[in-house]
Amino acid sequence: MLTRPINVINGKTLITGNDYGPYPLHEFLVLAHADQRKYNYPLFLFSAGYDTWHKKCFRRKQNPETFSAELVVEGVFVFKQHNSVHHIHPGEMFFPQFSESWEMSCETTYAKKRTIIMGGKMLESILSQLGLNKMNFLKPQNLEPIHKIYNAIEELCTNQSESGFFDACSLCYKMLLELATQANANAIPADLRRAVEFMHEHIFEHLSIRQICHHTGLSSATLHRLFRNNLQLSPMDYFLKQKMERAKELLYTGDYSIKEIAAKLHYSSPQYFATEFRKRFGISPSTFCTQK
Repeated sequence: MLTRPINVINGKTLITGNDYGPYPLHEFLVLAHADQRKYNYPLFLFSAGYDTWHKKCFRRKQNPETFSAELVVEGVFVFKQHNSVHHIHPGEMFFPQFSESWEMSCETTYAKKRTIIMGGKMLESILSQLGLNKMNFLKPQNLEPIHKIYNAIEELCTNQSESGFFDACSLCYKMLLELATQANANAIPADLRRAVEFMHEHIFEHLSIRQICHHTGLSSATLHRLFRNNLQLSPMDYFLKQKMERAKELLYTGDYSIKEIAAKLHYSSPQYFATEFRKRFGISPSTFCTQK
């Protein structure tokens, strides 16, 4: 399959990147009755559906005029926004923001997500009022209501009733309310969030407490207290746990050998990596590969 460069200007928005063969596969639905008048509405559905990516695909958007709620269902997406890089796993969400430049690709060979894209004259104000305008990602505690909203919007797009456009607008607002509610429930102290994001951004490196403290401006005692009080783990226990979760994801893809994963995650040897993996999951990496 061929890689094709993308360079498109759509209004104020500049879209660049790469396609790979038929990927990304956009299974997007739109409402036929939503004509140009939709741009006068405070909040409206632009499109919704599923999106399948290959790891050779890449997108960068500058000055976007929409907001997207993206729920990962397979694979791992890599999302960069607000100068932060996030690895988004199944069951987690990320949010390409209105008027913010962002970049997107996937870490696994293939990755799939559910998408709702919204626009509207009041979109920026609504996002700000709900505290969603600076949010890059979310790990929802309850996916059921979120999936229900995706399903309801997709059903409206499939049925194509004249009233569907207005119902879809209401469901977009309902989705934003649900995201704001779950984000507030997940709220953690800003210092802890900064430390956690730093760890995830450097998951393939060897981090020390000193490096984390230097990045966050926290003392070792404060850092340990934040992790114990909020995550019930020490900082390094949390970091090593995330390393092992990433190892499991890489093993599952089949793209890397055990030796390559050990080196990628900065373990001193494949044997040491296998020992730590067995401690965490009760089986060896090779056994995990045969059972996946």
